[in-house]
Amino acid sequence: MEDGNLKFISAVLGEVKVPVEKLVGINITEKANIHLHDGTVINQKLVMDERGKVIIFSGAALTTVALSQINKINPELPAAVRWSGKLSSGLNIEQGNTESQDTYLDLNLSRETDRDRMTGNLEYQEKREEDPDTGAQSTSKRRYQVGAHYDYFLAESIYLYLDLAMEKETTENLDLRWIASGGVGHRWFDTARSRLELEAGLGWVDENFSDLTPDNEYISLRTAWRYHFDINGQIRFYHSGSWFPSLEDAEDQLLKTETGVRSKINSHLFLEAKLLYDWDQTPARGKAKEDTAYIFGLGWEF
Repeated sequence: MEDGNLKFISAVLGEVKVPVEKLVGINITEKANIHLHDGTVINQKLVMDERGKVIIFSGAALTTVALSQINKINPELPAAVRWSGKLSSGLNIEQGNTESQDTYLDLNLSRETDRDRMTGNLEYQEKREEDPDTGAQSTSKRRYQVGAHYDYFLAESIYLYLDLAMEKETTENLDLRWIASGGVGHRWFDTARSRLELEAGLGWVDENFSDLTPDNEYISLRTAWRYHFDINGQIRFYHSGSWFPSLEDAEDQLLKTETGVRSKINSHLFLEAKLLYDWDQTPARGKAKEDTAYIFGLGWEF
């Protein structure tokens, strides 16, 4: 029992939550960890009678308390180290007048404790096309993105961060882009359904191009944000982004965002639709400043 709900596992219904005020009776025949609001913890059996009184069996003695005096029963204790992650992929195949295959892969891992948090991600996109006349195959787009992020919490909602990202994009003639940054972050709110985190700091951007475009590097500000909202128990909306305005040249700016919806199929499997949007104020010669990708895929959360 936590947060005013009694949770139990049913072989037929799965995990079931019942509001405490709806309970008619409780009978726990094995010892349970009973946490009272005054901080007392009792490891004993208990039964609640029809009058709403909870009787705690302590050997030969009996202790009677009101249900309102009980804060938690067998609460879930947070692990010292919490690991999580998700893997999602998408595939789009066209045949007929156009022969093409789009592949997308996204892997995210997270390690979190009460004091710090580490996350890493790997993203890959590829588009292969076949000439219907000659049968020759070519790769029109290939994108790699690798990132690592570390947060150290000074308080429950304030943390220091370090961020490192690497990206390669063939259609933008981007041979390699390195971004390193650090600063401070603030968790504005964190509820059962939503979370918002904002970050601000300094960054260093180094861009190398595969054509005749001069390589570019600059020191920048960095602002970033991460937000999610659970529409219900199955569907989550999320949005994140980062903006790097140069401190050396106002023309050098980089914006990257990700917006999507994730729908659970079961406790691990999910469907996902998302939009990736990049804006580079100074792209390679002859290339557009904006790049947009629409991703539809299937994922596994663990």
